[in-house]
Amino acid sequence: MARRAKAKKTPGAVGYLRVSTEEQAVSGLGIAAQEASIRAACKARRTRLVALYRDDGVSARSLERPALSAALADLDAGRGDALMVSKLDRLTRSVHDATGLMLRAEKSGWGWSRWT
Repeated sequence: MARRAKAKKTPGAVGYLRVSTEEQAVSGLGIAAQEASIRAACKARRTRLVALYRDDGVSARSLERPALSAALADLDAGRGDALMVSKLDRLTRSVHDATGLMLRAEKSGWGWSRWT
């Protein structure tokens, strides 16, 4: 009896958007550009965007943000295999936090990318 080939997992990215001021959140300044950048990168890499999370008016001083927590939970649960941001400063401004996220990604089996 022939064995069936295991279905190849379709890669998927979880996108994350952030603006730091309420004024940017209300005006949409930056969010549209971030989303367009992430969508274009997914298309160029033939990667589907499985979810898109955004934190409006939230500082990058801490990783404790509602939408970021939800995005990371999706990745940890296997609903995506890469975290995508348009620019690294949208994710964090801390080298320590960025390193921690990279280690978490490696340990959990998901990756992260950025495109400008």
